[in-house]
Amino acid sequence: MEVTIKVHEKSISKANFEYKFIVTSDTIEVKELILEKVRQEVLSYNENIVESLKQINMSNAFETALNDEAKTSLRNKRTLEFEDIEKQYYTALDGFSKSKYFIFVNNKQYHHLDDKIEVTHSMNVLFMKITPLVGG
Repeated sequence: MEVTIKVHEKSISKANFEYKFIVTSDTIEVKELILEKVRQEVLSYNENIVESLKQINMSNAFETALNDEAKTSLRNKRTLEFEDIEKQYYTALDGFSKSKYFIFVNNKQYHHLDDKIEVTHSMNVLFMKITPLVGG
């Protein structure tokens, strides 16, 4: 069964993001859901860096003369910021195991990475990040 799942992310510090991806089986494990979310976030992040670099490179001669040093600095900094899917996936798994965020599917919380989730056409997935309070 091919289903598109909407994934929402909520946290105090971030806007609400929405991701869509396709599942071809009747069930999905929590860790697979995390992997797909991380994969889409990293691809989107890296794509935004590429677009930023393209915009930097499309300046005219006058802008280049005025801002050459600043652009070179930004370009060098930005190229080092590409993210790796595998690294971010393991960071996300660690965060889940340490209760830094919770996953709810159709208002049901899942606690373990191996938990199986039944895939339906009307799935709502919520990643809720917990922000620790300072000093307490």
